[in-house]
Amino acid sequence: MSVYRTKEYRAWIEMRRRCYNPKRSNYRLYGARGVAVCDRWRHDFATFLEDIGHAPTPAHSLDRIDTEGHYTPDNVRWATPQEQSNNWRHNRLVTVDGDTKTAADWARDTGLHPATIRNRLRSGYLDSEAVAKPSRGWQRRVCVNGERRTVKEWSALLGIPIPTINYRVRNGLPVIKEHNT
Repeated sequence: MSVYRTKEYRAWIEMRRRCYNPKRSNYRLYGARGVAVCDRWRHDFATFLEDIGHAPTPAHSLDRIDTEGHYTPDNVRWATPQEQSNNWRHNRLVTVDGDTKTAADWARDTGLHPATIRNRLRSGYLDSEAVAKPSRGWQRRVCVNGERRTVKEWSALLGIPIPTINYRVRNGLPVIKEHNT
């Protein structure tokens, strides 16, 4: 296979494009912010490959360890999609009992929806409270025609989305709209 068709070569080309081509859609996130490729790599793919090596799997992609730093041998790695998403510069880090993770990682660990954790943090919850309390939204019990079920159960039974049921309950509207016959 030609070197020009390898994952590593494509990663090297794209790294340079996002830093130096203002016509690229993602230039604003890299080159426009001052992110650059080190002189050692900028014009030499062989040196880049020698320093970074081959991607361990097809799922790995090039990642800057410090998202504010440049593309340099000590700041670049091959990362999995999860590692990439955890290294996003706008991630909200949450620390509980000395353990720091992204809100998305805490959601995976606790079974809470990531939006639940983010909303709680925006509302002023302490980090430990945001990830510890069980979510109520879809577990709320609602009475319809004298029968009590959870919002999730009503959603499945009636084919009405959970947010719609929650909206109707919050606003004092009937869960099932009455039809005039």
